[in-house]
Parts: sequence; C-alpha cells; structure tokens
Amino acid sequence: MSLKIILIGTIIHLFVYSASFGFFKHKFRVYPIGGLYLNSFLFSVVEIILFITLVCGVCYNTKIISLILFITLSLYILNFSKRLSNHLILVWFIVLYNTILHFLSISNKDESLNSFIQVLFLLTLFFAGFHKLNSSFFNFQTSCGSGSLLQLALLKGMKLNRVNNVFIIFGIYFVVFLECYSLLPLFFDVFTSVYVILISLLIIGFGYIAHIHFSIIMLGCLLSFSNEIAFHLNTQIWAIIVIISLILFRALGNYYNYLLPVLAKFNFLVFSVLSTFLLYVVLENIYNFKKDFSGILLVKPTSIPLIFLYVLNSLGPYLGVKYEFSFAMFSNLKYNCQNHFIIKRPLLKMKVRYFEIKKIKGVPDSILVNFLKDYKVCHYNIGYLMDVCNIIVKSEDFKNFKIIGAYTDSNELVTIDRYSLLKLSLTEKLGIFPFQISKSDLYTIPA
Repeated sequence: MSLKIILIGTIIHLFVYSASFGFFKHKFRVYPIGGLYLNSFLFSVVEIILFITLVCGVCYNTKIISLILFITLSLYILNFSKRLSNHLILVWFIVLYNTILHFLSISNKDESLNSFIQVLFLLTLFFAGFHKLNSSFFNFQTSCGSGSLLQLALLKGMKLNRVNNVFIIFGIYFVVFLECYSLLPLFFDVFTSVYVILISLLIIGFGYIAHIHFSIIMLGCLLSFSNEIAFHLNTQIWAIIVIISLILFRALGNYYNYLLPVLAKFNFLVFSVLSTFLLYVVLENIYNFKKDFSGILLVKPTSIPLIFLYVLNSLGPYLGVKYEFSFAMFSNLKYNCQNHFIIKRPLLKMKVRYFEIKKIKGVPDSILVNFLKDYKVCHYNIGYLMDVCNIIVKSEDFKNFKIIGAYTDSNELVTIDRYSLLKLSLTEKLGIFPFQISKSDLYTIPA
C-alpha cells in the first residue's frame, strides 16, 4: 500500500502543476533543472506517458511498468523548469530501487522496498530539520515556518494579536524538533506511537499550508513502517471521514492564487479526504508500526549505493556542489550556508554567478510577472537570466529591451540587450543552483 500511495501523491503533483500553469502550457518553461530542453510537444508527451504509467503503477507493480515509469519520470525531472520539487527526488529514488528489485528478482521484494522507503523517509525528515538550524528560520520576522502559518491565517481572516506565540512555537520549534528527532529511531528505541501521530499531523499540516502532493507522498512513506495494514470501513466511518475532510477543506484549504482555481479546489478536496483517510489508517494500525529498528540499516546491498547518493544529495549545500532539491524546503538556509548554526560555509565554493538587476526597460509585463517579478529583492542566476532574455528576443514587439545591472562579484554596470546577448558568456548551463537568491533575510525563497 505504501508504494501505491506514493504514486498517487505523484499523480496529485501533476494536477497541482496543471492548476498552477494550465494543461500543456509550456511556453513559460525555462532553465530546466537537468539542462534537457524538450519542446512543448515532446514534454507534453512525456507528461501524458508519465500520468498513464503512474495510474498503471498504482494498479500493477510489474517490471515493464516500473521501467517505463522510471524512464519517463527521469525525463520529466531533467526538463523540470526553474526549481525542482524535492518530493520528485524522493519518488525518483523509490521508483529506481523498485525497478532494480524487479530486474534482479530479489526475494522478499516488498520487504526490501519498505526498508528502503523507511530509511529515505527518516533521512528526508532529518535533513529537512537540519537545514532549518539557521538564524533566519529561528527569527520570527523572516522564518518560513512561522511565515507560512501567518500567510494562511491572513488568507483565512484570522485575528493575529493572539496567535503570534503559537506561530513561533509550532511553526519553528515544534517543526524542527520533530524533524531532527527522526534520525534517532535508526539507533535508539524511540519510534513511539506518540511520535507517529505527531509526525502524521505535521505532514498533513504542511500539506494544508504549502504542498499537498509532498504530504501524500510522505504519508505513503510513513505507512511503510506498519508491519501489517488492516482497516475496517463502514458507512459511519466513511461519513465521519468525509465530514471532517469538508470541515478541514473549508477551514484550511489554501487553494488561492492558482491559474485554474476550480482544479485547485478539487485538488485540495481530494487531499482533504485522502489525508484524513490515511490518518485514520495510521491510527487504526498504530500498534502495528515498527518499534525495533535494529535491522533497518542492514538493508539489501543493492540499496546501499542509492542511500549513499541520497545522503550526498541532501548534503549538497554543505559540500558546495548544489543547493536545489536537497530537502532544504522552507528552511531559510542561504545557498552559501552562512546563516547555519553548525556549518558556516560549504566545503567547496560554488562556481556560479548571480546578477543584480538595477533597471529594466522595454520588457513586457507578462515576462516580468512570470520570470522577473522579484528582481528588486533577488539576484538571478546568469543562466536563468539568459533564458529569460532569449524569450524576450523572440517576441517581435519587444526587441529593444534593456536590462541594466551588475554581477554580484563585480561593481561594474552591465547592459543586456538583444545585441550584447550573444557576446555574454554563460558560466553554467545546468539548473542545479538556485535560479534566484534573496538579497537579505527579509525575503526568503523555499528551496
């Protein structure tokens, strides 16, 4: 059941992005994370095949379906625009290992896959918490934790004079404690029923605040810890689940500011029902959850290289090799780690340049809204900026644009226009670095 829920969460991811950008509307795709520039038609084909194989994977876990799913998911990730979602990396590792298990014909495949998912789940939570150990996250004025709660409260019209302390306690300290605590079960007998319930509520709460797809995927991972999943549903229980779901949907549904609001509301309604149902499953099987983790690290030898790569990916900001998709989501961690409490600077210096825009002339509003709306508070990756400029050049009405600014490692003013564009050298091609970084702690961008 764990893998099925994870794949359902990935399907929800496709619907969420369709609600954000529309169906098959890829004209605003720039700066792909893996440097693979597929045209709109090919990318649409990849999306359709990915959706079909995800649906098939929910119904049938076969060798061919798993292989096609791995290939299409890899192509989708390589061509993903601007900022890759962290949960896609988690799903990619799980799908990859599931494919390996199929082709190696390993005995006890389900048990091996569940052990692998359990390790990734605990590592994901731990690194999400470890990244948050920085001065910006623990500052109420700039924290993404308390800020996300504040934003939802404002959207729902809540009075804030009585809840600021609640935001600080739950949005900052409670979150960091639960996430960092997750590594302890690998070494100590501390994976209690209370922790399972609290982490379930945290995951569901994060879905209502920010990313419903990530929450469903993480709940699917959590179910892998249950030695046996059994639940009894009748009309009364279903009625209670639906009523609670509708109340939560109405009270906490964050379905605003989407291009397709009807689809966004549908996505949140599905999430409300599914997350409430999964919480019921967790509570129904709370005494079946694994308590002894003494053998979890003794996983199949085939999974050890993947777990090692997963850890390296999570340590990317501190190694200095990359910042994106390292599970630093909503952590306030700066790309150079200078605000972290423990690791003050990365091992290697990131060889990437950023550009500070001083003035913009002749750029259409549609470009500003979709690509450069934060230029007053952010620096832009030069690779990302060049992709945006190329889109501007292709527009017949706006060939006389000018972007005036300076590189962050130089004070010399530079003018970018259609004539100088080809003369500028790109310092990096792949989107493995943030496409934009904040100028100060007053403005933060989730990774």
